[in-house]
Formats: sequence, C-alpha cells, structure tokens
Amino acid sequence: MPKVLSVLRGKEHYEPVVEMNPETLAELDLKEDDVIEIKDFEGTFPLIVKPQSQYPPNSIVIAPSIMYRYGLIDGEEVEIRKIEKLDEASFIKARITGTFKSWLDHRKKLLGMPVTLDQNISLSPELNVSIIDLKPYEPNDRKAYLITPETIVKTQYMGLYNFIVVMDQSKTMLDEWRGRKKYKIARAFFKRKIQYKIRRAANLSIITLAEEPMIYINWMPLKVDLRMMFQTILERIFENITPKQEYIYPDYIELMKFLEKHLDGADPRYPPLILIISGKEYDYSEKDAALNMLERLKEKYGPYIKVVGVPIGPTYGGRFQTLRTLTENTGGTFVEARSPLELIRKSISVSSIIDLPEEVVGDWL
Repeated sequence: MPKVLSVLRGKEHYEPVVEMNPETLAELDLKEDDVIEIKDFEGTFPLIVKPQSQYPPNSIVIAPSIMYRYGLIDGEEVEIRKIEKLDEASFIKARITGTFKSWLDHRKKLLGMPVTLDQNISLSPELNVSIIDLKPYEPNDRKAYLITPETIVKTQYMGLYNFIVVMDQSKTMLDEWRGRKKYKIARAFFKRKIQYKIRRAANLSIITLAEEPMIYINWMPLKVDLRMMFQTILERIFENITPKQEYIYPDYIELMKFLEKHLDGADPRYPPLILIISGKEYDYSEKDAALNMLERLKEKYGPYIKVVGVPIGPTYGGRFQTLRTLTENTGGTFVEARSPLELIRKSISVSSIIDLPEEVVGDWL
C-alpha cells in the first residue's frame, strides 16, 4: 500500500463503509473494520473496510450517496491508505436534519465510526448528521477521530417539531408596559416571529392561558403548503385572542398538568417546542411546583422538551421567575428585554434550531 484501485458503485447504505474483495484485502494487509482514507481526500474521508467476495479484485465499492458527496465517479482510479491509529473523540457537536424519531432510532450507529470535522453522514434515508465541532481537534488538524461509548455528543436539531403556542389571555395582558397594552405587544411579537416558527412546525396547538388552559387549536397537521398559507391566518387568530378583565392570572402549575395530558396527542416523530407568552410578572410562588411538574414531563416524554419564554413586561426585580426557570431547565430561550421595542426586535433572534442536551454515546445502547 498504497495501490491504485478502481471505484465501483455499490448498493445504497447509510454507513461510511468501503467494500473490497478478500483477495485485495489480503494483498493490502487489511482486515475487516480497518479504517482507510482515499488518497485524494486524505484526512477528510475515512471509510470502514468490509469484505465482500462478490466484487472483483483491485476495486473498492462505495455507496452512491458517498460517491456523490465526495465527487467520485464510477470507474475512477484512486489510491487508498490505512489509518494505523485513531484518536478517540472526547466530544462532538452534531447538527441533524430529518425526523427526530429517525435520530433516536439510528444514532447508535455512530458508535465506532471514524469522523472528521465538517463531515456529513447519512444514517438513514431521512437522517443526515453534520459534525460541526470536534474535540480534541485543533486548527489544521486533518485527522479522523473515533466515536466511543465515552464520547459526549451535543446535538442541534434542525428538523420539524410539534409546536405548542401558549398565549396569556388573562387580565394581566390588559396592563401597560411603557405606555403600550401588553396584549398588543404580544401581537406585534407574533407578526415578527411566528412565520419562522410555523415553517418548521409539523403539528400545531394553540392554548390560551388564564386560570385554566383552554385549547384553541388542537394538534393541526401542517403540510408544507399549509405552513406558508397559515402564517397570515395565524396573525388573525392571535388578534382574536383578546384578554378579559374577568380572566384571573394564569397558573403555571395548571399549565404543566394540562401539558402532561396534551402531549399524548403529539406526533412521536417530532420533539415538542413550547412557546409561552405571559404578562404575569410576579409568579415566584409557583416556581418549585411548576418545576417539579416539568420534571414529570421529561420523565414521560424524554429530556427533549424545549420551552421558549416570552415575558411581556420588565424582567428585573425578581419578575417572571417561574417562566424563566421553566425555560432555563429545558435549555430554551428566555427573551429578556428592557422595553417593548427591544422585545419585538429580539424576536428575530429567537432560533428555531433546537439544542438538545448533552448525552454520552454509551447511554444510547
């Protein structure tokens, strides 16, 4: 080794594998599960060797998706090189696209896989994983690293989600914040932000929140064309959700109890993203009980629930403590602002990418 081999198009599969005739393996002093690099892509293209007697000698057989990704063509001649030693990856940050269920079903395939920074990996027909950070990678380091049971994985999910919008309809939204009614500030927030959230919503629920939560829209499936059309309709819906003086302050404990049942109707292929808009500034007394209810939700539905908290009002002096706690304990975003105008401006910066909690690969097995 190195030796010139012909690239052949193989069957589609979703692991970084190269298949070779056993005679060629023996000639090159390779064995099953060794890792090689194609010389033209040295340092960026690690592949796991698998023997297959059905293929001719002096060739390497690669799945079409991998050939396409790296610009290889059928019949091209390349040189390969064995990677003698792989350092272990202590940490990887991955960005995933596809259904969330597919990630949960196929993520264990990463164990034992050699990866490089900026590598794209297809784990199934509907799941793509991009490695966007890697430790102990250093600048100009072109090595591959091995994912082990001890590797810590931080994941950013870019797929669709079950979107729950919780809108405060209590009398607190009739209060003013710097001369503007809170419910009008909330409507302005939605006009700026809701369209971005809807584009990634597989299913939508809208819940109005006062003393008791009430369902306004119950798990409406949103096809691609409906998502685009629904943006305008949704603005009208929120204009019709008007607070009333007789609606007493919202109760977060009741909301958590309600969500425990409501999430049973969610599509299990997608994680839940809960957007809570509230004008209730002093909610400290509910914090501990609401947090305990949130932990029950995580135990039932997994640790992937995300809360985005939108406080309609000033956040200093101990205000919005429960809303802040629910948000922070899911790794979500608490939109903090000093004025209504700043809140509306910050709405654009609320990411629709869901950061999942850090996990250890060995816990997936």
